[in-house]
Amino acid sequence: MRTGEDDVPKSVTLRVDAASTSTQRLSARDALLQAAGELMNERETLEISLSEIAGRAQVNSALVKYYFGNKQGLQLALLERDVGKSMAQLSHLVDSNVGPVEKIRVHIAGLINIYFRSRYLNKLLFMLLRESSPEQAQDISDRLIKPAADAQRQILEEGWASGDFRKVDPMMFYFTVIGACDQIFTASFALSTVFGGVPLNDELRRQFIDHTCSVLLNGVMAHD
Repeated sequence: MRTGEDDVPKSVTLRVDAASTSTQRLSARDALLQAAGELMNERETLEISLSEIAGRAQVNSALVKYYFGNKQGLQLALLERDVGKSMAQLSHLVDSNVGPVEKIRVHIAGLINIYFRSRYLNKLLFMLLRESSPEQAQDISDRLIKPAADAQRQILEEGWASGDFRKVDPMMFYFTVIGACDQIFTASFALSTVFGGVPLNDELRRQFIDHTCSVLLNGVMAHD
């Protein structure tokens, strides 16, 4: 599929809003992805229409089909944008000379940061897995989920070998970490309904990273 702006048909009008592109003009494709992510974050729902996304991006709605094929294609591209860079960073972390305790700490902070930026992430991922064919779902899992689980397993094995960690089931650890890091965002309504309107802001993000690292690391550390 073509992705360059030079290939866009002459009949399609590109009108990227300068105010929504910071100091640099986004490509129409990137503007659509940014708009979709912003709307899902703001409204805390995946139910955003293509016309709303195109309107926020200030581009012709025909470009959704041109770049992504359909709404599911746009959603998958958004996931790949959000997760792809993080998977590369995680791979570098695993291969680094940093000790296993610090690797877990950095990994937890990275997960919370990406969920903070893209609060729709896991909900969108699970929806796409449900609505895809078995072959497509396996491909999505292999590219966007399994690398994180494999990296965690390697870090846990390194920590066990060094004596820093007790023996931990990698599968159980995966579900524990993902659930712990994501829940405050997928159930953010509890901040207002249960905890009196605590704002989901940068200060809370930092506190949540410190708390989650402390709890999870204490759970895997080897103790006399």
